[in-house]
Amino acid sequence: GGNMESVLIGNTPVVNEEKHYIFPFIRKNAINIIYGAGGSGKSYLSVLFGLLVQSGKSYAGLAPDQGNVLYIDWESDPEDLNERLRAVKKGLVNAHPDIENIEFLYYRAKDKFVNEEDAIADMIVENDIKLIIIDSFGGALAGEINDSEASMQLANCLRSLNVSILGIDHVSKSNSNSPIGTVYKVNLARNLWSVTSKIDEVNNEMEVVLKHTKTNSKKENPRVFNMKFHIDEQSHNITDTVSINNLSNQNSRGAIWLITILIRTWMIVRYMTT
Repeated sequence: GGNMESVLIGNTPVVNEEKHYIFPFIRKNAINIIYGAGGSGKSYLSVLFGLLVQSGKSYAGLAPDQGNVLYIDWESDPEDLNERLRAVKKGLVNAHPDIENIEFLYYRAKDKFVNEEDAIADMIVENDIKLIIIDSFGGALAGEINDSEASMQLANCLRSLNVSILGIDHVSKSNSNSPIGTVYKVNLARNLWSVTSKIDEVNNEMEVVLKHTKTNSKKENPRVFNMKFHIDEQSHNITDTVSINNLSNQNSRGAIWLITILIRTWMIVRYMTT
């Protein structure tokens, strides 16, 4: 990792530039976390965010700064992520025909993050990486989710890389209001969003609500996305296309909060009946 030097502050001019790679979800040079239950749409959102940052193309009300992306995976494999990325790209191709040529770097991690830091640091330098997607924090901690010291060590390693971080995290069955494990993960991140969803299995659709649960500045209104999954039944039911639309209306805060409450109520009822 890099070394930070002490500096004088107080009279340094304020840098007037965009502070996010994707507002309001990915703050630059910070640890950002999206967290939710399995199957809530977290991975597809992270693939969409990574694709937009890598391409620099605006879509669904999201206007990214361009930067090279590295996706580090403890949860799946390159074939699965490749399928998801291709499906998301197909959903964007009408708006951006050349998006199908976009790729980003993928690395299947074999050990906890702190033991792979040197190799990852080399990838960052060699490929001019600006954004790392961590899938997931539990994997990066090698299961040490309740170990506050391990979480602090991971956060220090991530900060030393001097890039932006988007971490994907899970929730426990007993508490869906914060990432699973030690509270230090919440304290060490600067920007947290919870993800809940309502699934329409008949129409292969998912309505995803992101709620801003922590920030060092102003909290944003919830954001709502619709995901429509198109299955290729001729090819072993592969997800061929994922169409993602932004349903958020920042002028209708009450309506968004109502959607959030309805989805949370639906999830509680589902949990109690399973």
